[in-house]
Amino acid sequence: LFDTVLQGKQALGPKNANLFIEAVCAQPDPVNCISMIVESKAGLSSIQSVMRFDLSLSFFNGHAGNLIGYIQAPDLKTIGGGSFLNDIILKIVEPPIFWTPFRKAFQAGSLKENGQKAFAWLLLQLITLPRTSESSYIDLAKDTTIIHRIVASSSLDTRTIGQKIKHVLETQSSGLSIDSEHSPGGRHDNDFVDFRQISILPTADEILSSERAFYRPSAWLEDPKTEGTRLGDYIDNQFRLLREDMLYEMREELQIALKKKKGNHRGFVVEGLKLLDVHCGNEDKRSKWGITLECEHDLWQLKKLSAKNRKIHLTNNRNIVKHQSLVCLLVDDQVVAFMTVNRDEDLLARKPPVFILQLEREASTVGVLLKLKIAKRIKLIQVDTAIFSYEPVLKALQGIREMPLSPELLFWTKDSVLECPPSLPKKIIQALKANPLQDLQGLIGTPKSIILDQSQAESLISGLAQRVSLIHGPPGTGKSFIGALLAKVLHDTTRHIILIVCYTNHALDQFLEDLLDIGIPQTSLVRLGGKSTPRTEPFSVRNQKTGSNLGKSDWKVIDELKKQCDNLRGRLQRAFLKYKEANVGYQEILSHLEFEDRDYFDAFRVPMSTDGMTRVGKKGQAVGPNYLISKWSNGSDAGMFKQHARILKASMVWSMAPAARRAQISKWKLDIQNEEVATLQAIARDYN
Repeated sequence: LFDTVLQGKQALGPKNANLFIEAVCAQPDPVNCISMIVESKAGLSSIQSVMRFDLSLSFFNGHAGNLIGYIQAPDLKTIGGGSFLNDIILKIVEPPIFWTPFRKAFQAGSLKENGQKAFAWLLLQLITLPRTSESSYIDLAKDTTIIHRIVASSSLDTRTIGQKIKHVLETQSSGLSIDSEHSPGGRHDNDFVDFRQISILPTADEILSSERAFYRPSAWLEDPKTEGTRLGDYIDNQFRLLREDMLYEMREELQIALKKKKGNHRGFVVEGLKLLDVHCGNEDKRSKWGITLECEHDLWQLKKLSAKNRKIHLTNNRNIVKHQSLVCLLVDDQVVAFMTVNRDEDLLARKPPVFILQLEREASTVGVLLKLKIAKRIKLIQVDTAIFSYEPVLKALQGIREMPLSPELLFWTKDSVLECPPSLPKKIIQALKANPLQDLQGLIGTPKSIILDQSQAESLISGLAQRVSLIHGPPGTGKSFIGALLAKVLHDTTRHIILIVCYTNHALDQFLEDLLDIGIPQTSLVRLGGKSTPRTEPFSVRNQKTGSNLGKSDWKVIDELKKQCDNLRGRLQRAFLKYKEANVGYQEILSHLEFEDRDYFDAFRVPMSTDGMTRVGKKGQAVGPNYLISKWSNGSDAGMFKQHARILKASMVWSMAPAARRAQISKWKLDIQNEEVATLQAIARDYN
């Protein structure tokens, strides 16, 4: 059939149209198949015809969706510069005999997963076609109800397409390139052009995405053409590369935990959880808001312990449910979000134990709470990735707007001239240049006699005389020693603070001890971090004496903030209780429609009796305010009111198909739940 149709030997009609679609989709090589269709005499017209014979929902969700899915093969974009694929797409949608009812079916919520993905993909292609860039397709994509339905789909592929549509619309309005493969933004719901909008922790869609993350090659940053944007590009790239390191570890851990990859999962897995309440810490010590989840079963580490010993065991074993550890939340076997554990030993010691989870990404809150409300199965998987070692650096990168030393680090050329630092120990530099091999004890005041060799002296001079200096060499050649000498000179001759950064605690302690040995007093040093040695422990930051510099006005501000915090905490608890117990019925829908969609509200408003009589329905019960919306949602007509002027005026509403009515009811319920959860989230944001 495939060959005879393309050759023009067999005509297509309603009886064999679906067979032709099946024949197309059965071709093993999409590139070769589409090439044959485009180049054959009857190919394009055949594609146009088979999409017009049947305009039913079963066709949209079945054969039409399958054909559109077939032409989504990535290689099709490369043949003929994408023109072959564009020709096929335009034959499908123009004239809009197929496209218009297909669009209406999507808007009515009648399409299933296959049809939804097909519609979303077609729309994405249409808004990126050069000849349709200013057409009605752009306006359609901007329709918030359309894009919301796409990005809220249960299918990850459809949601990903929705993010690409949003990205295209944003970049078109800003004039940027919309080449999604070679530019940032649009791969998923956490991929943005501006890296400062990217959440540090990934979203569920991001971690499940198979698309390669965006980052620039080093050659881009060295290209003279990029000099104007190099600083921003560099910071952007550092952020994306470091974050991708973190995500790689997370993906590996999660795949092992989900048994998609072999290996030993290092964290805990807890199933059978139940949503309890909102948590804001104790009265004497408030914390960021979180949700509490109660376990169905006890933690295996606590099973044999008495009530008295459970908390003691947790206090002595802090690796059991580590504080601030990362967990993946699964609802009904679907990855929903990544959250952090707020370790509360009193709650964990309960029987059954209770977890406190904090949502780090504000944008995920609404979706997570909506899914938890209807959850049948809740599961936690600990992801043993050292987020704490990445997060502070990533947040700092997002806060950088300018970079010191960028002339040397980013814009250096062979013609560049070295700049001198603002505080220059000229006398010491001149003395070293005059006699590099002299004893430094008298020059810089070291406790012992020090004589450098020629290369060490040159390194010391460059470190003092240049804004940026790199000292490298094999082990034992004196790199750390020169560093200690530099620190000694800068400490004694300037008032600047010196920041020392080492890769490990051991290396830091070793260097700090070198500074003590070189003559820098302990009172000039403050060590940050843990795991110090006996010599460096005394000047650890936690051992420094601190005093309160707060005055009466400061305490007044603090007291006022505490009052605001308590007020918001109360509102948050009430909003959470309302969210948890709320059940959206007809009355709630009518209240929603009164302000959001007056046409529907008027169609469902029960007419008042004009003769003082009480109208009754079946079983002699009085007709209540929910009579019409109940009839409508069940697929019936307006019953005793079907000839009423207001009902006749709302014929568009009352002529809707049962499936479209059910979809509309579901949409209204979701809208109402969204409003409730959005209110909760706004209070939670203010509380935090």
